[in-house]
Amino acid sequence: MLKIDIQKNDKRASGIKSLQDGSSIIPSSVRPDGSIRSERKVRPGYVPPEDISVYRTVHHDGSGQRMSRNEIGTPGYRSPGTTVSSNLSKSAKKRAKKKEKIQNLKNDNVFPESKTKDSDSVIDDIEKRMINFKIKETQKFETCSKNENAS
Repeated sequence: MLKIDIQKNDKRASGIKSLQDGSSIIPSSVRPDGSIRSERKVRPGYVPPEDISVYRTVHHDGSGQRMSRNEIGTPGYRSPGTTVSSNLSKSAKKRAKKKEKIQNLKNDNVFPESKTKDSDSVIDDIEKRMINFKIKETQKFETCSKNENAS
């Protein structure tokens, strides 16, 4: 067995212990079936995946929001009167304008098809459609009868 002189404050997620001489070991442990795992030496310089910290840039501060130096108050809270556009990027501003434009169009109901027509013009349209339908039906009937006579 190895001589275990473990350094203080050596906490790792993987459970690897660093010895005072600079080497590292995986300490012995007990399996669920009761058998014992023996200590294992760890190659110098090896860092297991559990111990590797996740790379974070300056912009990933964990809170999801960053407060500017001029901003006063609780982070994440904005009073209803304040606008967010000063902190938005160019593309975000474009998207906001586009959404606002769409909302205005929906609220105004500017669509010409949705406007109501006079009741007289609606009746005239229906009558025209009926006449055109009758004409098409008679033409179909005539072509069918000609085909039957020809054969």
